[in-house]
Amino acid sequence: MCVADIPGEPAAPHIGVMEHGTAALRWTAPHSDGGSPITNYRLEMRTAGAYRWEPVTADAIRDTSYTVTVRIQRSNVYRPGK
Repeated sequence: MCVADIPGEPAAPHIGVMEHGTAALRWTAPHSDGGSPITNYRLEMRTAGAYRWEPVTADAIRDTSYTVTVRIQRSNVYRPGK
């Protein structure tokens, strides 16, 4: 008899190398796959203090790593931010 269940939680992501506006994230797969191999991960983020989580990418993440690209815009009275 095979009992299927939801997979366990993956480990919290660790930030690896950060350079040139990119950050490499890595995490460990959950100890339990719930009886079925894990096919993809969904990486989400939220602004500090925010309630809602948003997906980082619409693409399926099939590995236990992902590289994000960040950009910081500057603004002042002569160049308002977006």
